Amino acid sequence: MNAPEEKAGYGSFLTGALNLALPISAIREVQPLRDLITLPCKAKGLLGGLNLRGVVVPVIDLCQMLDLSVGTSAADSIVVVAAHGQLIGLSANRVNELFYVHITEINPIHFESGGAHFFTGSVTCPNSGILLNVLEPQGLMNLPGLPSAKDPEPQRLQGLGAAHSLNASQTLQGQSYMLLQSGQISYAINPTQVESTLANPEITSSSLCAGHFMGELQYRGQFIPAVNLNLACGFRSDGDTRSLREACVVRLKEGAVAFMVDRVVDMVNLDPANFAPLSNDNSAALALVDQVMPNSLLGDAYVKKHHCTGVTHFVLNGQLIQSNTALNELASLLAKRKVDNQSHSDHLSKSRGEYVQESRFLTFWVQDELATPIESILKVIPYNTALDILPGEGVLLGYVYDQGENMPVYSLSHLLTGRRQGLGSHSSILIVQCQQGKVGFAVRALKTIESARWKNSIPVLGAKRSEPGNFGQTSHPHVEIGTREDKRMLRVLDLHAIGVGLPGRQTPAASASLDVLDLLPELLDQHL
Repeated sequence: MNAPEEKAGYGSFLTGALNLALPISAIREVQPLRDLITLPCKAKGLLGGLNLRGVVVPVIDLCQMLDLSVGTSAADSIVVVAAHGQLIGLSANRVNELFYVHITEINPIHFESGGAHFFTGSVTCPNSGILLNVLEPQGLMNLPGLPSAKDPEPQRLQGLGAAHSLNASQTLQGQSYMLLQSGQISYAINPTQVESTLANPEITSSSLCAGHFMGELQYRGQFIPAVNLNLACGFRSDGDTRSLREACVVRLKEGAVAFMVDRVVDMVNLDPANFAPLSNDNSAALALVDQVMPNSLLGDAYVKKHHCTGVTHFVLNGQLIQSNTALNELASLLAKRKVDNQSHSDHLSKSRGEYVQESRFLTFWVQDELATPIESILKVIPYNTALDILPGEGVLLGYVYDQGENMPVYSLSHLLTGRRQGLGSHSSILIVQCQQGKVGFAVRALKTIESARWKNSIPVLGAKRSEPGNFGQTSHPHVEIGTREDKRMLRVLDLHAIGVGLPGRQTPAASASLDVLDLLPELLDQHL
């Protein structure tokens, strides 16, 4: 009978020029490095104290402590280390990933002098191929002159019986899982799928925001999509995303994605043989999960202590995440964009666009604010509720008689969303000249006339291409509109191109019609 395979789990991170690894069991959590407390003690490399839920944890810069200046850069994270009832924080420029290796792959190192040492060996990360220096947690706690804090939750170390230090490897029983909480839904994910976790990342809105896509956040010099995990999985959401304060970053083939959750709860070791498959109905409806983990596996005391909701954890499937088309398209789109010294709003609009000669656009409301080139509009007339309305809920509203001409008027809302929108005294009809004659488009309200000097093309992702209003297009043109205080990216509609595909009436050219620039100011005054 073969002996059970012995593996050790590690988390890797970068501090200055040092590529480091710690046993997973010793990594309590990762926090952003900000607003450290000044401590009444002096020690080399001591940056200050982290307020960790009422406990002051000393934070150390190993590069400063070791007088290593080559390759250093500003740290932005703190790795909280726990060992033998003590806590200490290590500053990090980047937190990389969790991984497992066979204990024979760990290369120990020995010192001639006695005493405690915090550097105990090296190991090669199987995913990145980077050679890492392995730290001994207890050696860190024993560094002379450096303070440490008492661990208020020493029992949390017991949840990772699968994680090992270099001096105390154990046989893996089951598998490690990271537990996540998002609203009323609990998740479990294999930590080897997780590249990093981020606390309170700043999310910036994007013109692509819709559905599960919440916006963009900066991560390792790039913008990555922030995704509402509940919506991405197929669960309903109450629409309030203020509680989604932690990000679980997963690396896909096309780039990284940040799944936004309320909190990263804990790391536990469980036997996946005790998980249950989803029912056929649920597996068809839920996109990224394929199993459920009964909370009974955690024990009543654990569930109560960590406020686990429901009766199960949904197990996220790494292969389903990796193969998800919409997530990969989002990741690919943002992976090409680098963070630089421009403001994020400038970066958002200009990273893939180009300058154009300043041109004027009419903006108006349908479901959202949209724009169309002013020169494409033949004229604008007020919407008349006495319009010869056709029965039904089709795209053709009816016909309007204007200056001796009878022309069809279409619901722009219906063309874009598949249903008519309420129109009233503030609404207008935009008239364009097509080959088959004049065509009118009814819009909810006009907004403004503004200039634009920047244009961009925003991809239409996955199945959204077949939705009403996307017309099977793979991308939509956008322009940057407004002043610095009111700058925004708006989708540009080519009403002439849309009108060409609609049934119209052959009418003579309207050479005597009012110029749109003469008429619009009066309409805007009436309607805004």
